[in-house]
Amino acid sequence: MIEKALQYIVGLSEPNKVEKDGEMFVDKTMHRVRTEIKTTIVELTTLTSLIDYLKENADVFFEKKIIVHVVSPTRVDVFAQISEQHDLDKKVYLRVNADTPEFSFNRWYDNENFVINVQSKFKDTNLEDLADGILNDKPTVLQFAG
Repeated sequence: MIEKALQYIVGLSEPNKVEKDGEMFVDKTMHRVRTEIKTTIVELTTLTSLIDYLKENADVFFEKKIIVHVVSPTRVDVFAQISEQHDLDKKVYLRVNADTPEFSFNRWYDNENFVINVQSKFKDTNLEDLADGILNDKPTVLQFAG
């Protein structure tokens, strides 16, 4: 018990600095204190908008370290170093969440919405697709729905 008390009292004193061979040493264990910087995340919906944003702010981003993390097929995070004293860890600066079209196959659509969804969310096949054996059923489905 007395040993712990003495260690605590010794721990309260300032660290002694010693310079040897051009390097600085201290006699205590020191830990880095990280300060929390609050940042706002810029939300984007396309990779093109991410590239445009980085180009417009090139003077800010290319002076600092950045990491582009592809989280999933629909999400990309960009970590940016805020200043020289702060690391990149968990400081998301930009986030891209892809706005992908969804078609609910297990839901009833009225005629007009069905035609609009089929036209806007399904690909038109071209001659190369037809040569690969992919059928072009979109015109048939639209004709039937019409």
